[in-house]
Amino acid sequence: MANLESHIAQREARLEEIRQDVVTLDARIEKQREEVASAIREGIERLDQRRRSLKDLLDNRNPTEAARKLYIQELGQIDAQTAYLKQQLTEVTISTGGATQQPGLDEAVDIGHLLDDARKDLRTDVTDLFRFYDEFARGRTYINGLKENLAARKAWLEKNAPAGN
Repeated sequence: MANLESHIAQREARLEEIRQDVVTLDARIEKQREEVASAIREGIERLDQRRRSLKDLLDNRNPTEAARKLYIQELGQIDAQTAYLKQQLTEVTISTGGATQQPGLDEAVDIGHLLDDARKDLRTDVTDLFRFYDEFARGRTYINGLKENLAARKAWLEKNAPAGN
């Protein structure tokens, strides 16, 4: 019984460790999400600065026709890149990291480690469960044997009681 209680306490401690690992992993994911969002915002700002600069060149500098076509083409590319980055920013900031989002490489490695730990823990739990049951069954058999021996001794004592009683 003490072994079982000890095992349960160990399992609870291991579960708490896993909970802490999950909290740490969640914090790392959130930090990475904020870093990515910040980088995307910076990229959008740089594109916006370049867009304003090209707009100024087009409006106030009288560029040649070839330069004008190049600037207009670049403005189109900037608009497309900005739209793509804004979409990425929306996905990063709105994403809750649920089942619809694929984990990154580091997250996948961490998840793999957690799954390996869970497999090992489950294997250990099942092995311990069978071992505890075997110990219980041996103990029960031993106790039943003692009960039978006690009953046989009582019967023998009743049959062979001393003459003085």
